[in-house]
Amino acid sequence: MESLKVVRGQVSAFQQRFESAGQRSILVWDFRLERKTEAGEPLPRVPIEMRGVTFDGSLAEGDFAEAHGAWHDGETLKVTRITNLTTGAIVRARGATGSGFAGVLRFVFGLVALGIIIFAALQVLSK
Repeated sequence: MESLKVVRGQVSAFQQRFESAGQRSILVWDFRLERKTEAGEPLPRVPIEMRGVTFDGSLAEGDFAEAHGAWHDGETLKVTRITNLTTGAIVRARGATGSGFAGVLRFVFGLVALGIIIFAALQVLSK
């Protein structure tokens, strides 16, 4: 089974879609990187997925690109940035999933707010 840290190839089967994530939409890019040996023989395609509220930069069918991440044959490589070797631009997905520190902080504040509402309701009902 093949395992890579850096994947380079030509973008193919590029698709863009929106997914609903609560009250906001997430833009999802799905594509493959077509790879070849130095002799021109095809290597396994690498499926790539990028998710974000917005994207900085662009990527198009036929562009050559480089992605970093642990990829294993048979899996989709999920990245938040990729280098477009055709244009020299670094393409970044911003605000990917609301996870990380900001997502945890929103979750904690939501729990605190719920606790305050329940506490206040119990105080009113006990009088």
